[in-house]
Amino acid sequence: YILIAFFIFSCGDENKSSKKQASSKSAVEKSRDDFVAQIEEFSDSLFKMTMKLYDQNNGLDKNAKIALETKIIVVKQQLVNENIGFVNRFPKDTLAPYCLLDLHSIYNQMNAYEKSLACLDSILTNYPDFVYYSDVLEEKAGTLDLFIKPRDTALIRETYEKLLSLPDLPAQKIEDYNNRISNLDKDLSEILSLN
Repeated sequence: YILIAFFIFSCGDENKSSKKQASSKSAVEKSRDDFVAQIEEFSDSLFKMTMKLYDQNNGLDKNAKIALETKIIVVKQQLVNENIGFVNRFPKDTLAPYCLLDLHSIYNQMNAYEKSLACLDSILTNYPDFVYYSDVLEEKAGTLDLFIKPRDTALIRETYEKLLSLPDLPAQKIEDYNNRISNLDKDLSEILSLN
């Protein structure tokens, strides 16, 4: 009996080992389409669960609310992992800056502003021809101004000045950025509350 038990456990370990090897091999060989499909699936799932949480928030009992919030956290982390995986595997792909923008949004929701800022900086550095470059730069200025503590007014000024150097900037934005630069002694939340 001892030999049979040893044989069964030995076979079981080999089976587990070969499954682990196959699993890591498939993760390494994940195709672009597989990443995109997973990102879309997790994004859709996150959207639906978030809508359910907001729509049914008052109607959910405490345990159901906790369960749904936990699922949302798990799906957000899966979405983060897929986006990071895509950017690492396909950095030259046209979808890579969109993945970074998605990461920025998720990190903002999680109040992980340093990580959010790192995603924006990565887009600005690595994708200077990104169609939403000016929006990303503006988002960086706002993130620095509102969420990064302590406020680095030199970096905030530099970011607004980069915005001002962009071609074809609407007159209203030029006025807004110049006003912001001239009032860097006040944080953006103070200025917004005055309006």
